[in-house]
Amino acid sequence: MSCIKMKDNCRNFSLSKWQDTRKPWLILIIVTIGLTCIAHFLFQEYLFMEPCEQCVYIRFDMLVMAIGGMIALINPKNNIIKIFSYGLAFYGIWLGLEH
Repeated sequence: MSCIKMKDNCRNFSLSKWQDTRKPWLILIIVTIGLTCIAHFLFQEYLFMEPCEQCVYIRFDMLVMAIGGMIALINPKNNIIKIFSYGLAFYGIWLGLEH
């Protein structure tokens, strides 16, 4: 019986439903803050590498994406919050590609 239920759940899965959960937004936050912390603590503090100007811009862009994810964690089913969060996330991506 459980295999049949599992197949039904997989059949009903879609990306539009997944974005209404907190999981993808939490993954976005963990990845962006994690990469920023690695860049700061490993390369800058432990290996004593000074960041270039572009590295500082990229870190800022990653934190903009993380802020978008944090806002989406408030209520991911609210379309206004979701649109604002997507806007911040894509703005951070655009800034990162621009630099």
